[in-house]
Amino acid sequence: MKMPKTIKISKIAGDFLVKVSRMALEKYFETGKPLTLNQLDLPQDIKPELLRKQASFVTLKKHGNLRGCIGHLEPIMPLIEDVIANSYAAAFNDPRFYPLLPNELSEIQIEVSVLSPKVSVNFSSAKELLEFLNKYKPGVVLSLYGRQATFLPQVWEKLPNEQEFLAHLCLKAGHDINCWQNPQTKFEIYTVQDFHE
Repeated sequence: MKMPKTIKISKIAGDFLVKVSRMALEKYFETGKPLTLNQLDLPQDIKPELLRKQASFVTLKKHGNLRGCIGHLEPIMPLIEDVIANSYAAAFNDPRFYPLLPNELSEIQIEVSVLSPKVSVNFSSAKELLEFLNKYKPGVVLSLYGRQATFLPQVWEKLPNEQEFLAHLCLKAGHDINCWQNPQTKFEIYTVQDFHE
């Protein structure tokens, strides 16, 4: 079983994406209009990285607590556009939270996670699955009966126990806590590079 290959982006590009995420929210609160690509001056040295199709998640935290997290698992648009779209979605469309208010923006910390391509993994036993997760701590997508959920690798910091991690992932997908042991459950894994303020 191998971990997926990361499509690396530079720290300069990652930091720029975090900056753009905040700019997008500031512009929306100031003007009521979204930030568009043609309003940005993309640095030439990182432009190819920013315009490559790659999936991302944007996480908003307020005083260290989650305040919104939305992203894509598939590369469907240029990375910088994906980050802008996910910034708005995390701020205004995460069903777990009320929409972000203008006076909260100064209290928000932004994190951008750039995803590797996902790979499907099969396990011969629950033990093998748990050992693999314990060793690599990847991002995990769990799918069963047409419903899926994912946890970014950063979630391991809060849920370091593999069984607890999977139980919470099952609940997020709308299943019971033992759904990960169902033989029909499918798993995909990915890695991220994360950049934050």
